[in-house]
Amino acid sequence: MLRALRFGSHWHVLVTSVGREIEAERKLLGFDGVEPYCPKHTVWQRVHAKEARRIGCSRKMVQHALLPGYIFVRTDLGLVSVRDLVTHADARHVLIVDGRACIVRPQLIQSLQAAERSGLWDQAEGEINKLQLRLGQSYLIQSGPMRGFIGVLRSIDFNSLKPTMTVEVELLKRNVEVVLDQKTELMNS
Repeated sequence: MLRALRFGSHWHVLVTSVGREIEAERKLLGFDGVEPYCPKHTVWQRVHAKEARRIGCSRKMVQHALLPGYIFVRTDLGLVSVRDLVTHADARHVLIVDGRACIVRPQLIQSLQAAERSGLWDQAEGEINKLQLRLGQSYLIQSGPMRGFIGVLRSIDFNSLKPTMTVEVELLKRNVEVVLDQKTELMNS
């Protein structure tokens, strides 16, 4: 995965402070002769009560670096000074192995970029994929007070404090929407 080479335009690993990866990438975007890349993923983050009242929900989606403390830069270290690179990005140093700057294979960067574009690491996508539920499909409720009822899944809400699902069930010959927490087990009917 990592190889030590001396010259040429290659992908290198830049070590930054944890939590400052996205900022370092932004600073390097305008730096001549350098192409930065910081793999990111989105996660749910709780918000303070005051902000929750303002925005109307208790959680929000936030982007974080996938690899805390590291970003990748494509550059020719023979043309761009390591000191200038580190200073411009407010980074700590370039990752060195055996006295040489490590080089990351382009295939690894391409696979990271493809996975990021697909949302593979995004928490919201992961939660929906884990549930494997489809809106409009009928499910048998297997746990909780509505156990045994068959309902049609109408919505999944990940913005509330506890992720909820709204299921429409027929109760006393009327359609009733019931909000279930995410722990409730559903099975295809």
